[in-house]
Amino acid sequence: MNQLIETGKKNMIFGLLWFFGGGIATLLGFTAASNSGGRYYIFYGAVIAGIAQFFTGLSQYRKGKKPGAQPNPISTAEPGASVPPPFTTTPPAFPAAAPSERKMWKLGKRELLAGLIGMAIYIATAVVWNLLDVRPIPTSFGEINIYPATIIPIFVGLVFGPLAGVLAGGLGSFLTNIVLGYGASFLGPFSLAILGFVPGLIWTKLTIYKSGKDILLAEAMGAVGIITSDLFLAIYLAIQGFGFAQVFTQFSVSDAISALILLPLFLFLYGIIVQNARESV
Repeated sequence: MNQLIETGKKNMIFGLLWFFGGGIATLLGFTAASNSGGRYYIFYGAVIAGIAQFFTGLSQYRKGKKPGAQPNPISTAEPGASVPPPFTTTPPAFPAAAPSERKMWKLGKRELLAGLIGMAIYIATAVVWNLLDVRPIPTSFGEINIYPATIIPIFVGLVFGPLAGVLAGGLGSFLTNIVLGYGASFLGPFSLAILGFVPGLIWTKLTIYKSGKDILLAEAMGAVGIITSDLFLAIYLAIQGFGFAQVFTQFSVSDAISALILLPLFLFLYGIIVQNARESV
């Protein structure tokens, strides 16, 4: 097998080990400090190094898969010997599916993998943000909490479909609550599942991602997802005795600041990745 492919695989594996090792070590230290007091360490070096090594390996793996990266068997065949057909390569199934290959309710390997990766990124982002203990912003209608993890289910839903968005948001939120010691609550996870599901309803329409038209369409559908998700939360909490208008305003403004500002950047960068992947085939 091509040496570049083997090297890429090793770098991806070790990158993931560094990433999850640093995250787990941080979580264990935080848990111990929470129970007994004292300091804890955030192993951001291991996490960042793991991410860098993983994407380095991914780049090496993709280069090794390009036509011409592997030796041609014709050049080493003996005269008169039967020659096997030249190597061919299949375009990588990840990260992007062509619009013609997308089905609204499909949950294939690509979508499942994207949902699980989105779930892991959601958990990591939420845990780190919790460790940083970022203070809410006081306003006339209540406190605004900036929460960057909100962008994850919206982005995954838009790019990989509604079912992948549900996995990233719903399961990611559920496991985050358990990791942070909040217990197995279903209110927040259901709301985050809605947040990933609704924007995903237009994933068959997005083609370029970094174009102004696609970004505006994604922003509009992301806003619809935020309104739908926070409307559900506000109605539920209003039944419990909380003020509907205040709760809905707090949640929707917080989510809009957290997600809709970051969404164009995420889509633009992803559009560049998709374009490069298609041009390399």
